[in-house]
This record gives sequence, C-alpha cells and structure tokens, in this order.
Amino acid sequence: MRNEAVRGLSLIVYVNSFRRPVKIPSTTVDLLLQRALDGTEDTRDNAIRALALMSGGAPASIGTRLLDIARTDDSAKVRQIAIVSL
Repeated sequence: MRNEAVRGLSLIVYVNSFRRPVKIPSTTVDLLLQRALDGTEDTRDNAIRALALMSGGAPASIGTRLLDIARTDDSAKVRQIAIVSL
C-alpha cells in the first residue's frame, strides 16, 4: 500500500511540476525520505523524484541523505535522480 501511495504522489508531483509545483508537508517529506532509504527500487525512485520535483526542490535539510543515496544506492536510476535532486 505504501509503495502505491508513493507512486501516486510521485505522479501527481511530476504532472503538476510543469504548471505549478506541489507543496509537500514536512511530515510527508519525512515519509518520502523513509521510502527513499528502505523501499524497493521503484519506490526509492518515485520517492526521490517526488522530493526533487516538489515546490522549492528537495529541502536542504535532507541534502546529506540524498548525497548518501547518490553515492551508495544499488540502482543507477535511483543514484541519477538523487544527483539531479541535489
């Protein structure tokens, strides 16, 4: 269920990023970061994409975590999205 929620949120943020970026509450940002660290490859991909495309971009407070993901994640796709979000 959580994976589907992250996928749906990522899709909403992506579609709206061209018109008007979506503001994501800090509690949701925390949940997305959790999914980015411990989910499946697709969930990590979607969570980082939602963080990168949210209004104002990824918060500076999670920059070090995104840098760790960019350095150490098993998936090249997830690493690439984490690098772009920085």
